Amino acid sequence: MLAEHGRVQIPEFLPGEEAFSLYRCLAEQLHWQLTTGGDDRAWTSARDAYPDGAGYQKIALRAQAQAEHGYQYLHDCYSPQASTAPVEYGDPGQPIDAVPALFNSPRFLAQIRALSGDPKIARVTAQALRLRPGQFLLPQEPAAMDAGRRYFYALHLTPQWRAEWGGLLQSLDEHGGIHDSYLPSWNTLSLLRLPQRHQLTLVAPWAPRPQYAIVGGWWVE
Repeated sequence: MLAEHGRVQIPEFLPGEEAFSLYRCLAEQLHWQLTTGGDDRAWTSARDAYPDGAGYQKIALRAQAQAEHGYQYLHDCYSPQASTAPVEYGDPGQPIDAVPALFNSPRFLAQIRALSGDPKIARVTAQALRLRPGQFLLPQEPAAMDAGRRYFYALHLTPQWRAEWGGLLQSLDEHGGIHDSYLPSWNTLSLLRLPQRHQLTLVAPWAPRPQYAIVGGWWVE
């Protein structure tokens, strides 16, 4: 699928205990930041200053109105902190903070080079993502993407997600048609070769919980 279509989903990507440790970290332990923007602007709340109540609603309504006119996103994010601890999920501290070192370890890089067939992949970026009801990520034009980023990935870490709750990862053609629509199934890695337009659809207001993932890119130097 990856070689032919440039996209694939890989179930059970991490050992179950490691995936659950990351999920608990994302769901229970992080101080999230709200981020929103479009082609010509971006805004992210300060750490420990997540907008609430009327402030959040004002930001969300503005983003949803702007989404009618082009590229726009509204979601929660957490950038892992630099960690000097060994790259094992069982180490003390926040599990998410060990992810960049783990994903950039020689062993992991060798695995993704073999998976992609691209020996030039040199580094991996990682960010935690939370999609609450009403949040989304619309497709960005390929021309606006970073030239060295070869793949987009999303490691889905929400148990028991259903399609009718939204938050689907969709691969789009140049006319806006849908190539594939991926359910963010538990502990599944979704991988898209770039340039390829993609989006995370609106999480429905009736979704009973947020959606969690680790997202980022596989880069060449």
